[in-house]
Amino acid sequence: LQEQPGNPDLVFERARLDVLRDSAASARPRILALLRIKPGDEALQARAVEFFEAHHMNDALEERLIAAAAKGGDEPLQALARFYFAQRRENDAHSTLQRMIPRGGTTAEQAAAHHRVAQALRSQGDVAGAIESLRSAARLVPENREVHLLLGELENARGNASAARAAFEIAFRSSRTEAE
Repeated sequence: LQEQPGNPDLVFERARLDVLRDSAASARPRILALLRIKPGDEALQARAVEFFEAHHMNDALEERLIAAAAKGGDEPLQALARFYFAQRRENDAHSTLQRMIPRGGTTAEQAAAHHRVAQALRSQGDVAGAIESLRSAARLVPENREVHLLLGELENARGNASAARAAFEIAFRSSRTEAE
């Protein structure tokens, strides 16, 4: 290990052995040292996240997810939000998802981001949060077919038939072709 500190296979195998020997505290610095040697290696970053997740090293996992989310993009933010939901940290998850909405973007970009946030919330079973995000998207772009279709589905699932019907009617009116 001392002769090849930058060898990922060797470092991860040694970290795995550390965990097996109930010395998980030694595994984290080994992997973090490797990440410092190769900071731009995305595959290595992903491997570290997988290792930390597999071995329930939540502090290290959160640190890596936060670092990835700081670089921007929806996928890292969604991964961090999923982590927070899994940790039952709903407020952190919601604030992380809100970071997906571009503050200086066009109304169409903001509406699309609200739609993606709604999909992420729906996947976590947060129907009320998803509906709220869809309503925000609908206020920005009132004739967005996809927003109203999902809104109709969620309102229907919640048992709110009149709101579902209204959303589906707007989606129908917003259709551009007969196939839609």
